[in-house]
Amino acid sequence: MTLLQAMRAELRPLAQIALPLVVLRLGTVTMGFVDGWYAGRLGGDALGTLSLAIAVYVIAVLFAQGTLAGVEPIASQAVGAGDRQAQRRSLAGVLLAGVALLPVFVAVLFAGGWVLERLGQPAHLLEPTRRYLAVVAAGFPAGVVYWACSSWLTAIGRTRVFVGITLLAATLNVVLNHALVTGAWGAPALGVTGISVATACSMWFQCAALLVLARRELRLGALVCEVDPAAVRRSTGPVLRLGLPLGVQYGLESGAFSLTTVMVGMTGALALAAHQVAMNVIAVTFTISLALSAAGSARVGHAVGRRDPDGARVSALTVWAVGLLLAGVGAALMVAFREPYAQWFVDDPPVAELATVFILVAAVFQLADVTQAIGFGVLRGFGDTAFPALFNIAGFWLLGLPIGAFAVFHRGAHPVWLWIGLSIGLYLVAMGLMLRFVRNLRALRDGRIGPLGSAGGR
Repeated sequence: MTLLQAMRAELRPLAQIALPLVVLRLGTVTMGFVDGWYAGRLGGDALGTLSLAIAVYVIAVLFAQGTLAGVEPIASQAVGAGDRQAQRRSLAGVLLAGVALLPVFVAVLFAGGWVLERLGQPAHLLEPTRRYLAVVAAGFPAGVVYWACSSWLTAIGRTRVFVGITLLAATLNVVLNHALVTGAWGAPALGVTGISVATACSMWFQCAALLVLARRELRLGALVCEVDPAAVRRSTGPVLRLGLPLGVQYGLESGAFSLTTVMVGMTGALALAAHQVAMNVIAVTFTISLALSAAGSARVGHAVGRRDPDGARVSALTVWAVGLLLAGVGAALMVAFREPYAQWFVDDPPVAELATVFILVAAVFQLADVTQAIGFGVLRGFGDTAFPALFNIAGFWLLGLPIGAFAVFHRGAHPVWLWIGLSIGLYLVAMGLMLRFVRNLRALRDGRIGPLGSAGGR
């Protein structure tokens, strides 16, 4: 079988995992669109408040999701090796890890408001931003359980359940936003705070729905009897060892964009609102790439569990090819429809006009953004999480952000240069991750790495 034939055959199992995850991620983006649209109806200040709050919220969420995603290589490689006991231990381990780290995840939210104040954000936006973050913190206990279970289900290839949950949660978010932001149907008109209430309620709904609809796969009631408590504690260590670098990586990457939001805010409320419009545009392609990243992690992990380097190569190349195709289409659509989209999103001509400039730059970095997002997932399938985080630090924090900040604050350049600096970092990170994949593939072929926990593994 040729490489092209093998990649075509890989499309089916990849799609079975990835398509429900795409629906899940797009549902999340849709909820973000709804939040942004309702904030936009309230005016530029409301949109700026939401932009600052989301900058902190996303860091906390991705730090939590990344840490709990440490279960993915363990569970996926256990699937490839046919070790059902290891799969169950990994589920118990990630749930325990999530409960233990919940205070840390919530602390990130509350610290965010303090950091924004120290960074000189518009004073009149700080109090509503803190209020937003305090409300969404109430949804984090449910979020942690949901993210832990969803990462495990993704690793074992059981993702279909996410479709129904996502559609219902997105519908609930629209209803709650309409009621609590505008005061419809006799509800209090809470403005931006209503958006945060809708978000927290949606998190609890998603958790409850997953525990009901995926009860056969999770079997949480039987988990206590099936897994020895000492084994659970031992399994928590590997989840954290793999997951914390992922959490840091996710946090650093989102932190780079969040710090960009902060720096844009330092140039004025107009640029901040335009930046938020463009962020909602790139959220579509980025979240699709995250879905493909998780699916690629699962498929590569299955191959590593089987000690099948050819299978790992085919899975990785297939998911990268699909991602780059979608990124190209997304970039073309951004260029073609940047003006009508910006005008639809915000009823403020100066903001809409400036947003089109940011969207153009976003189109330029799509290929690199998708490549690096999928690359992190592919390497996660090998259980390689610590070293790739260093690429993130170098590309974003040592190069991309300083370039943008120097251009804007020392040379007086347009705020869009903050995004241009990030683009440079994205391309360098993408290249580094692809080189790291080649190294891991050779090591798997030579027997220098193997399934996690095995005699030849790490």
